[in-house]
Amino acid sequence: AMIHESYHIFRDPIHGFIKVYDVEKEIIDSAPFQRLRYIRQLGLSNLVYHGADHTRFAHSLGVMEFATRILQTLFAKQRHDFVERYKWDNSKFDAVLERVRLAALLHDIGHAPFSHASEGLFPEGENHETYGLKTVSAEPICRIINKYAEQTAVTLEQVLDLLSKRQLGENVFLKQIIAGELG
Repeated sequence: AMIHESYHIFRDPIHGFIKVYDVEKEIIDSAPFQRLRYIRQLGLSNLVYHGADHTRFAHSLGVMEFATRILQTLFAKQRHDFVERYKWDNSKFDAVLERVRLAALLHDIGHAPFSHASEGLFPEGENHETYGLKTVSAEPICRIINKYAEQTAVTLEQVLDLLSKRQLGENVFLKQIIAGELG
């Protein structure tokens, strides 16, 4: 059985239609994620280039979609290798894909207003990544991920592992999809 039975469609100017599942829709509807609608991807660039209005909200949806396409393509072309190396059957792949989708969706959740331009306002040793880990670990995001954990086979800890600097087994490869050269 598929992990996801129902989904929602978001119309995206770059990717066309983006399928969003219930767990992701609840995260998108949450206050911490909705605030990304007001944070520009390029800081203050829109004051010089009037078309530079891309938001962290739109960017995060796009990263989730693109990460999905990358992983689905790799699995379709190299299914045998994934089964051999990682022991991924279809249901394991679905769970890994959802883990990557959630991490991709949430990878910028910690950004402050004006994106990187305001990074200096964080306390010593903090940045948008550490703040993002705290945001995902807190209400309401942690509750939403946990609520769907049985259905998606994805735990909060697995999502945090992909978002953190920790390097763990297959996560090294999965992290590269979200935050490496591909990301």
